[in-house]
This record gives sequence, C-alpha cells and structure tokens, in this order.
Amino acid sequence: MLRKTERLIDAHLQFILKNQTPKQFLAWLHNKPIHTLVEFDDLLQCLQSLDLTEHLHQALTHQATHSTTIEQIVNVMTIDELAQYISSKTEYRQKLIQRIVYSPIFSSLVSQIINRALQDYLNNPLLKAGKAVLEQTLHKKLGQISESLLNQHLTDDKLYHLQADVWHKIKDIKLKQLIDDKEVSKTLSITKSFWVYFSQSEFFQALLKDWYMQAHIGTQFDLFAPALQQYFASDEFIKHTRQQLEQFYYLPSTQALL
Repeated sequence: MLRKTERLIDAHLQFILKNQTPKQFLAWLHNKPIHTLVEFDDLLQCLQSLDLTEHLHQALTHQATHSTTIEQIVNVMTIDELAQYISSKTEYRQKLIQRIVYSPIFSSLVSQIINRALQDYLNNPLLKAGKAVLEQTLHKKLGQISESLLNQHLTDDKLYHLQADVWHKIKDIKLKQLIDDKEVSKTLSITKSFWVYFSQSEFFQALLKDWYMQAHIGTQFDLFAPALQQYFASDEFIKHTRQQLEQFYYLPSTQALL
C-alpha cells in the first residue's frame, strides 16, 4: 500500500510540474480589478511609508553624474516642444506680467532702485521741492512702463528663441555641476517632509481612491513570467508540493480509497 501511495505521489507531482506554468495565472491576473486584490488601507499605508530619499540620494551622488550631461537625459525635441508650448501662451504670459508688475513688492523694489540711482540728483536743494512729485509719478507710471516693456521683449518669437539659447548653453553641463553635495541631505529632507504631508492629505487619498476603484492589473506583471517559471521548477516548490501531496495521500480517509 505504501509503495502504491508513493507511486501515486510521484505521478501526481510530475503532472503538476508539467502543467504548472505562469501563463494561466497571469492571464487570470490581467483583468482583475486592483480593488479585488488589495485592500485600500493597505495600499495607502504602503505608499505613505515609502521612503524615496535613499533612492534619490543614490541617484544624485552616483558616479555617473560626473560624466552624464543634461543633453543625455533630456530629449532636445521635448525641450523644443516645451518651448513652443510656453511661447504660445501669450494671454497667460501677459496676465502673469501684469500681476507681477502691479504687485506692491515689484513696485517697491524697482522704485528703490531708481530712487537710489537718482538720490544724488534729488538731494540737490534746488530740486527738493520736486522730489515728492517725482516719486508719486514714478509709482504711478512704474507698472504701466514695466508691463509695456516686458510685453515688448517677451513676445512669442523672442521667448521661444530665448529658451533655445538657454538650452544650447546648458545642454553640455555635467549633472555633477548642478548638484551641491552639501545641500543634498537638506533637499532630500524637504522632499521627504513634502511627501509625508502630501500622502496624508485628503486630496491624495481621493486621487488614489479613484485610481484604486478603476484600475486593472493589466499586463505589467508579465515581466515576472520567467521568475514564476523558475520558482515552479525550483527545489523549494517541488519540496513544498510533495509535502502537501504526502499529507493528502496519507490521510486515513484517502488511504481507505486506495
């Protein structure tokens, strides 16, 4: 009886190994909604606990930054497309210029610069009477003049070519030249603080919830097919499967059927 049982176990095990492939599992996984496989709270907790700083630190301090240029990681066509997009936003640009030049901070800054330049001239006793009038006129006209000049110099065409000129000046710069080792830790600390706060916000959780309810696994896990195949052929899988078969076939109820 025992010999017969062992032969059945061996035969059953060989059948499983022959027919156990990742294709069936992955095909089943393709159309599974994520919300049927993972609890939302578990997914949220996993994302909130992510610590990206270690990976970012490795990237920023990697030896490759010494030889890699900006042009090697940024497609020039993407830069051109971005330049065309930004330069085409005439109305938005004009509104932004208007908001800036009419802000109290801008007005105060430029007024101080001009006032300082004219200080010696205005301190002339003969001109003191006209100083207040000049300052009032300066504050009044400053926004209008600045807005007009900026719009003249930041036309769609000039802005596009300005970005092109900037690209040609920076494209050959090594990444290492842009990274200050002394500031990396501080920058990463700020990044981590932002992520911790943002990932706990209702906004982030609402976005995640929508994705969670609508998304499917798709085919992205197909790349693990070779790994699954290796596992099914591994000693660990064979040993575990045989142990399960032995537990089943040596049950008194199973032995009674043999």
